Amino acid sequence: MGDGVDQNCDGLDGADADADGYASEASGGNDCDDGNEGSFPGAADAFGDGTDQNCDGLDGVDADDDGYASEASGGNDCDDTDDERYPGAADTVGDAIDQNCDGLDGVDADGDGYASEASGGNDCDDDDEASFPGAADAFGDGVDQSCDGLDGVDADDDGYASEASGGGDCDDADGDVHPGAPEADIWQLETVDSAGDAGKFASVDLDAGGAAHVSYYLNGPGDLRYATNASGAWVAETVDPAGDSGRHTSVAVGGDGTVYITHQDFAGSNGDLRYATGGPGAWTLSTIDTAGDTGYVTSLALAADGTRRVAYTVGGSNLLYASDESGVWVIETADAEAGEQGLNASLALDADGDAHISHFEHNGGADWDLLYTTNSGGGWSTVEVDGPGETGGYTSLALDADGDVHVSYHDYTNADLRYATDASGAWVAETVDSPGTTGRYTSLALDADGAVHVSYLDTGLGELRYATNATGAWVPETVDAVGAGDTGAEMTSIEIDTLGAPSIAYYDSTDEDLRYARHGDGVDSDCDGRD
Repeated sequence: MGDGVDQNCDGLDGADADADGYASEASGGNDCDDGNEGSFPGAADAFGDGTDQNCDGLDGVDADDDGYASEASGGNDCDDTDDERYPGAADTVGDAIDQNCDGLDGVDADGDGYASEASGGNDCDDDDEASFPGAADAFGDGVDQSCDGLDGVDADDDGYASEASGGGDCDDADGDVHPGAPEADIWQLETVDSAGDAGKFASVDLDAGGAAHVSYYLNGPGDLRYATNASGAWVAETVDPAGDSGRHTSVAVGGDGTVYITHQDFAGSNGDLRYATGGPGAWTLSTIDTAGDTGYVTSLALAADGTRRVAYTVGGSNLLYASDESGVWVIETADAEAGEQGLNASLALDADGDAHISHFEHNGGADWDLLYTTNSGGGWSTVEVDGPGETGGYTSLALDADGDVHVSYHDYTNADLRYATDASGAWVAETVDSPGTTGRYTSLALDADGAVHVSYLDTGLGELRYATNATGAWVPETVDAVGAGDTGAEMTSIEIDTLGAPSIAYYDSTDEDLRYARHGDGVDSDCDGRD
């Protein structure tokens, strides 16, 4: 081969034993298999048959001599015209070229379909096919499977893993919602009913879904009214149109959504204690006490078995208590001491169904005392909580999870909002808000943590006020400055919703409307279960 002489007369300068037109490598040519006429440079080379038909050193066609057979011949070189493109080649993300033939613009060593961060991609662990953007990420295993920088899934990129993946982000679709995010410190104010002089004697309760149910009095026609936002918008209706019926209301909602309302019917100067049950458009009315001049300042509570209890006053003299536990209403006197008992009564039931009632007595002149009455010992007993002096008006009572009693009330002597509790084992009273003339029409509720929330009227400013000790100290604030120069927000009633936000129904005596206030924006932004 190479001497320019065809010594063996086969038409080639070199030996061509298989007569394929190419001299054997042994004779200095480039036929890699001179015993196979199908093997010679440029022959078709089928990948996978173990034979290098085209004599390029590969089982398959390698036109660009990069050492990898073309995909067309069954190999894995994705571009057999470019010797810089082949499996394992360096692959730079962003040049729109798949140099390493892995189907990506970048290196994907683990074959999970995502280029490595080292090559400019976003696969945070290119040695683990289970780690790539969007992968399921189990919280707590110390591995960031989803490549979002967290041990867990963070779909909204706020730096917090979702609750579903074991993290603390309660809404992984909203980047503004995560542990530690700021909460909206706002009050949302609404007019519920402006049809005439509506909203006196307002009482509110919330159902299991957080919808509000409000009972109140419509002055003029003298009707018992009811409003709810259960449908998403406020809807109001008349419950008892008897005329001069519907004062001194109290509302409670059962676990099944049934609404119960107690109120005073003064039609014909009867002064009866009345009772309504049902719901929107379907009310049943009945009378509990027809003794006359009764049903003042009713306070309704539901027992665990769904039966009802009512505390109220007769003629401003005795504290009465009614129960339908036996299937019929049974009325008894809870406090009949000398003087006027049971004024502004507020009732709560403990886990055993025993009654706890705050009220105040007037023994003439300036002798006004805050009283507490209970039948938890088997019979009725009454103690003085705060007094003597002009104190104890507009009481409101609630029990905490331990059965301790909490009471808000007005101090007439100093025109202050006061609070008392027996949580320490003895009654302790303190002033909550004192500037000006404040603390009338109080209503008290407790949240799931046992913090106290109180709504009330600042008479001097005509403002709806609110105070809480949730931070460990009392913090009062203005909710609605509705009545500057007027009596403003009267007859308040407060409840705490499932997000821990206070909701207040109240009478705007300036515009003679029923109003409603709720704190927050309805979003648990910091994922603490509260708004």
